[in-house]
Amino acid sequence: MKNLYEVLNINKNSSEKEIKDRYMTLVRKYPPEKEPQKFAEIREAYEILCNPKQRQEHDFELEIELKKRREILKKIEEEADKALKNGNYDKAIKNYKKLLIENSNPNNIKTKLGIALLKNNNLKEAEKIFKELIKINDNFENNYNLYKVYYLLKYYNEAEKYLLKANEKSSRKDVLLELIDLEIYLKNYEKVERLIHEFLNKYDTNIKIINYSLVLIINYIKEENESKIYRLLNKNINKLGKLKLEQGLIRELINLVYKLYYINMIDSAKILSDKLVSLGCTELEGIIYEKTNRDYSIKAELFDFIDDKKVINMLKMPIIFNFVKYEDNIFTKNKKENIKKIKEYINAEPELIINSIKIIKVKYSNLYSKVKKIYDNIEILANKNLEYISKNLIENNIDKIIIDNKSNPEKVMNNRVDKNIDVIDKNDVSLVNKLKNFINKNKR
Repeated sequence: MKNLYEVLNINKNSSEKEIKDRYMTLVRKYPPEKEPQKFAEIREAYEILCNPKQRQEHDFELEIELKKRREILKKIEEEADKALKNGNYDKAIKNYKKLLIENSNPNNIKTKLGIALLKNNNLKEAEKIFKELIKINDNFENNYNLYKVYYLLKYYNEAEKYLLKANEKSSRKDVLLELIDLEIYLKNYEKVERLIHEFLNKYDTNIKIINYSLVLIINYIKEENESKIYRLLNKNINKLGKLKLEQGLIRELINLVYKLYYINMIDSAKILSDKLVSLGCTELEGIIYEKTNRDYSIKAELFDFIDDKKVINMLKMPIIFNFVKYEDNIFTKNKKENIKKIKEYINAEPELIINSIKIIKVKYSNLYSKVKKIYDNIEILANKNLEYISKNLIENNIDKIIIDNKSNPEKVMNNRVDKNIDVIDKNDVSLVNKLKNFINKNKR
């Protein structure tokens, strides 16, 4: 059905005088001798709308038609929303574009279309949509969506610009953390520190902020800037006790204490160490915090060694004991406890000990040379214990094979002997021969 108000380009509530005035204007613009078809359309609309009864009938039919149309548009929007939610972005985009042609709320539909385009990786088209929207409304949502577009396009400076604006217009914690993440990626460390302080002024600290602070501190260590490290720790440290820290993060914080101590950033090392001790970290008890002369030529190797997750922590301690100064009684106690732990591992996991020492020898040769005798003795004990375990494993399995052999010697040979052959000390020829003779005998 034709909407006669649209033909005359007037409001539905226009008076009869307004209709006549509009009609006369359009007749002058579209005279019958030049625009007969257009004039006929205008004349029809004028005659119906100037007749109260005909206008009432037209309005009634128009309302029914508009209601049907609204229901159709609503259904199309619902289908588009469902497609967007389910990841069917092509269908969502198609339907939102249909709605844009005649929707009374185009900005809402444009926003949804932009999101669908963004999720479908149609980034240039999404950029165009959100740029149009931001001219109309410079709000959080449009700025944040533009940040997403530019981040995926790898236009990081533009991404930063719009995420900064989004953060200004929002009090969302996750947006501020996302901004810190981006600034760390861009290595804008001064901005990172400012944003961390902004976060701590608004919220309690959390694990992410601790990790961000660690990244920042490592950078300041490279710059040899203790004042910034101390300032950051002093701001953050009092809130540390409110968190439930995982062992991995506690280990990183302990390692940071050792690094700061080694490079004589004693005040920073102490403030972090004191807090960790108050949280129950006995490893750092009794350290004497005073500056001493260091051999900085091995700093890079030492820092890598401290962070190396392939070397078990108890085997790092002989090196750490070499440069950290403790109170005498604490040093003796720590040393004994560390030796006890190493012995336990030698008995239970000798291969882990051997593998860790191999890494130390090859990768950290300068550090290894400083406590060579200790590592060599540990390695000898671990190798002897591994040999002992291997021999007993074979002897015990031979006894089991004899017991089980009556039913199915071939199956026993495959399932029991072969599983243990890999752990046999290859140098022990007598044991290998003994096992081979046994297998051959049972095969006959």
